[in-house]
Amino acid sequence: MSPSPLNLEYIDHWRTAPTGIDLLRTLTYGEGTGIYEGDPYRTLFGGGQYEGPLDRHPRILVEKDGYSSDAFGPYQIQSTSWDEAKNALGLKDFSPLSQDRAAIYLAARKLRQYDQSFPELQAGGMTPLIMENLADTWASLPNRQGKSWYNQPVKPYNELLGVYNQRSLDEAKKAEAVNLSENWLQRLNPFRKKESAFPGSLPPIPNEITTYGGNYE
Repeated sequence: MSPSPLNLEYIDHWRTAPTGIDLLRTLTYGEGTGIYEGDPYRTLFGGGQYEGPLDRHPRILVEKDGYSSDAFGPYQIQSTSWDEAKNALGLKDFSPLSQDRAAIYLAARKLRQYDQSFPELQAGGMTPLIMENLADTWASLPNRQGKSWYNQPVKPYNELLGVYNQRSLDEAKKAEAVNLSENWLQRLNPFRKKESAFPGSLPPIPNEITTYGGNYE
């Protein structure tokens, strides 16, 4: 069976899927663009902010700490990579939506180059091999030796894996907390119907549940 074409429909499917959202969050963390003040979608290489229009890639070359790059946005997309994604998907501007689409396209293209895919990422998670292959595009991601292909600083694999898995971990904690709440309410009233576990207002939740920090109303 031939792989799906890397068209806009395919890219938007994975851009809005949990797997794509997790990947974009991980790339933002890896590139360090979430730590600067201002809009990540206007972040230049090195952390400066671009105030001009986002109708195209700014192509502003910045030199910092011995490196020079025109990388831009939360995923630090270089102009040459942007040109490829723009032409492949027919993107008309460099808006946040277009930047998200470009990042997903570049990841999908790179995975496919190594006989991998987003379904494989979805099924098996962010393995060291998948991260190593993506590191060919994003210098902040480590190869399996824990180094950058471009001799730049990288985040440790386990740290990035924690960021990638954060959503599923949060969901698991919420599910556990809801289950604790259900068990507590059942002990409080053994004859309560299960479907009425969450009436209009909940009684105070015991401490062992609130330690998860969520609001489960």
